[in-house]
Amino acid sequence: MPKVYLDTGRKTEKVKYDSVEVSGRFIQVYSDLYPKLVNLSPCGVHLLFWMASKMGDYNQIVMNKNTRGDFIAEHRGRYKDGTVKKAVSSLVKSELIVSMSDAGKRESLYFINPFHFWKTGSQKDRAEAIKGFLYKLKENEANHTRT
Repeated sequence: MPKVYLDTGRKTEKVKYDSVEVSGRFIQVYSDLYPKLVNLSPCGVHLLFWMASKMGDYNQIVMNKNTRGDFIAEHRGRYKDGTVKKAVSSLVKSELIVSMSDAGKRESLYFINPFHFWKTGSQKDRAEAIKGFLYKLKENEANHTRT
């Protein structure tokens, strides 16, 4: 930092602050998430937080070949597509995300668990999203046991 000398007869250091632009975008991460992270691979943890940073206002994100490619590119090729697919499966198994799409579709819409992540400020909306997440989780489990 440059020193500025004032004309007072003695040397004094004056601090100058530059303005900083701060993003208004945020996500809330709840502390009960951390025990679930222990069982994830590094790719799974990175993918979960990446998905949370890209999700819409109601915790939904489309994950397809293009979005997996975006994730891989942003991580400078550190992960391969097959590794990312496995990470998605582990996030589903850990109940951190749930698929909102019909089975067998190439493009999948995922719902990120609002118990652990939330994007909007409304706690009423979060409570409704939690109910929806639990409903979809039970629906997917019922469909999985039937097949």
